[in-house]
Amino acid sequence: ELLKLHNDALLLNLTAVDPGFETESVLSVQSPSSNFGVTQADVPLFQQALDEIRARPGVRSAAVASWVPLAAETPVAWGVRVEGEAEQADRTNLMAFNDVSTGFFETLGVPLVTGRYLDDTDLEETEPVVVINQSMAEAHFGDSNAVGRRLSFSFNGQNWSDFERVVGVVADMQEHGIGREGVHTVYRPASQGSWGPAILVASDGDPAPLALQVRDVIHGIEPDRAVDQV
Repeated sequence: ELLKLHNDALLLNLTAVDPGFETESVLSVQSPSSNFGVTQADVPLFQQALDEIRARPGVRSAAVASWVPLAAETPVAWGVRVEGEAEQADRTNLMAFNDVSTGFFETLGVPLVTGRYLDDTDLEETEPVVVINQSMAEAHFGDSNAVGRRLSFSFNGQNWSDFERVVGVVADMQEHGIGREGVHTVYRPASQGSWGPAILVASDGDPAPLALQVRDVIHGIEPDRAVDQV
């Protein structure tokens, strides 16, 4: 009986936690290619699909991402180097990377802390940029402004990526599970990385009816494309 009371109290506490993103009016679906991944050939499909979905009645905004909250990739340890700091300042943290289109943060209702969201000026041919979450900004920059600084990343501590400029800091989301806090997340523009396979749609009302519309849009572009995990 005591164990049951403990578990009930734990569940109640978890349901009271603010996940940091909108849950009531957002639909998510997965549309991987036939090899269950995403290739460069998918870019026109997702770009066209977003344009058509955003034009549908009742759609407030829509976006594409590598993964969605609570279905996130497992965070792993990455090395982070801040431009202008000595090598001994490198830090290793549990991190996750998410390639997202414009409208991602607006669709999920994620507050902007400082700087800007990713936008249409972030193109394949422009300077590589990132938005990071608040936990990451505080860990690497403390009370200083992270916007304008540049970061490089390494999985093995030897092969470092090109520096990418921080253009914005957003509030933390509990993307990896309710109650799991402090994971550092780097959001890159899909235009500078990869598109999909997740599609997010924010509606003015119940988002469930939009599921068929999203499927119809995708199948109108590519009839045999998978649309699942609604």
